[in-house]
Amino acid sequence: APDRSLIMKMDIENAEWPILATETPWVLNKFKQAILEFHGLNDEPRHTLYAQAAQTMLNNGFRVVHIHGNNFADMYYPPGTLYKVPKVLEVTFVAGARPIQCQADQSLHYLDANNHIVGQPLPMAHLPGA
Repeated sequence: APDRSLIMKMDIENAEWPILATETPWVLNKFKQAILEFHGLNDEPRHTLYAQAAQTMLNNGFRVVHIHGNNFADMYYPPGTLYKVPKVLEVTFVAGARPIQCQADQSLHYLDANNHIVGQPLPMAHLPGA
């Protein structure tokens, strides 16, 4: 496939992190968009791996254009902080796009909806000092 001609959709229950952390530019450059579901954000011992995966995406020209918490999992409240983060995030990356501005408090897009229709909506995410 020509470069930047494919769309990636990945929801593989925590296996996304090591794949993305080590993926080659040759493979990632085939994709224009990547819609990823990131699991286990509460698993602090793996945060270094998570940062490597995010950096790989950024190094290959991808920018975050949308983030949405998945209410099939609950929120993560890191001890000793004021952070509120969904344990599962759906993130849309677009190669070459302008990144969204980091916000301390989450805002919803009009198309955002709960993943689990009968489940409770997630509280709004909060990142102090963002």
